[in-house]
Amino acid sequence: MTGRRAAIVEGWPIFVTAVVVGIAFGLTARQSGLSIVETSATSIIVFAGAAQFVMVDLLRTGTPVPLIVLTVLLLNARHLLMAAAIRPFVQVASLPRRLGLAYVLTDEAFAMGIGWFRRGHRDLAYYAVFSTVLWCSWNVGRSSARYSARASRTRSASGSTSRSPPCSSRSSPSVFDIAPTSLSRWQQRSWRRRSVSRVRRRSRWSSLERSHR
Repeated sequence: MTGRRAAIVEGWPIFVTAVVVGIAFGLTARQSGLSIVETSATSIIVFAGAAQFVMVDLLRTGTPVPLIVLTVLLLNARHLLMAAAIRPFVQVASLPRRLGLAYVLTDEAFAMGIGWFRRGHRDLAYYAVFSTVLWCSWNVGRSSARYSARASRTRSASGSTSRSPPCSSRSSPSVFDIAPTSLSRWQQRSWRRRSVSRVRRRSRWSSLERSHR
């Protein structure tokens, strides 16, 4: 079995997982307020799953950019050790090719590649194919998250317009009475307490109006 074919046969479960996790990252990034261009840039420039999730969370909370850069660098510092371990097997390649292989170096690519080399193989096709397909799988999942989010918004919008609110003598709570899910638990509890107090005030005013009639 050639290195290219072995990379596909042995790596397909990881490729499927990369698509699923890429979808989760795309949805998380979009819900955090990142644009399509920004979400794409994180996968094209950084391409490090754990660091990307951390970076999106830090951006959402308004963390200063220098601190975000430092955090991502520290999280990816392990790539230096992985690159040092795999260097004896890739040093025969040209400099541009080594730079390309370093770009797609991930935990999964390192584990599969070093396993291939330790089995006595010396060709770089296995590592190159596996890491490239993994990169494509991640970005396919990240891109498909955009269409999933758009379809979800379309279904929710059509569902809300098709259902009319039921008629009732009591006043239904407004949108300001519902705590947004993006708030923290403490903020949601505070929001609900204020909502309860507003509802109680409305009930008192309603009872006073009925008593004066």
